[in-house]
Amino acid sequence: VVMWGGEGRPNNWNSFWNAMAGKDNTGDQNDDPGNQLAGLDAKIKLYPLIGLPVSVYGQMIGEDEAGMFPSKNAFMGGIEGYHTAWGQPLSWYIEGSNTHTEWNKNGVMYRHFIYKDGYYQQGAPLGHAMGGDGRMLSAKVEYTLDDDNRVSTRLVYAKVNKESYPQNKIYPK
Repeated sequence: VVMWGGEGRPNNWNSFWNAMAGKDNTGDQNDDPGNQLAGLDAKIKLYPLIGLPVSVYGQMIGEDEAGMFPSKNAFMGGIEGYHTAWGQPLSWYIEGSNTHTEWNKNGVMYRHFIYKDGYYQQGAPLGHAMGGDGRMLSAKVEYTLDDDNRVSTRLVYAKVNKESYPQNKIYPK
C-alpha cells in the first residue's frame, strides 16, 4: 500500500517512483514522497502432509522497510479447518492478531508524520478492522444446513486503541 501525493505534496512522476520503490524516509518532510505498508503472508494446507483438512496461515505487515523487508511489523496468524458433519460442510478457525508494532510498541502502526490521519479513512481503519495498537483473539464455527441456511457462532476477545488515537473513530476511548 502506498500513500502518495495530496495537497501540498510532490505529485510528479519522480516522487511517485520514489514512493513505489520505497525511496523515502529522507528526513525532509517536504521531500518525503509518501508512506508505504508492505507485508508477507503464507498459508499451508496440511491435508497433503497429514491427511487432515486443516490449514495454518500467517501474515506480517510492516509500517516501514529495512533491508528490503518489512520492519516495524504487526502480525496475524491462525488455523482453520473444513470438515463434513451429517453430510453438510462444517468450517472453523482460531486466529490471533497483534497490531502493536513488534508485539508491544504503541503509536507506530497505521500512523505517519505527513499523513496525519494515518491509514484510516473517515475514522475507519483501512487495514485490520481494529486499527493500530490492538490485540485480538477470535474463533468461529459455522455449519451449513443447506444452500440457503447456515448456523454460526463467533467469539472475539480484543483490546483496541490503547493509545486513544483520535483518528480511530471506530474504537474511541
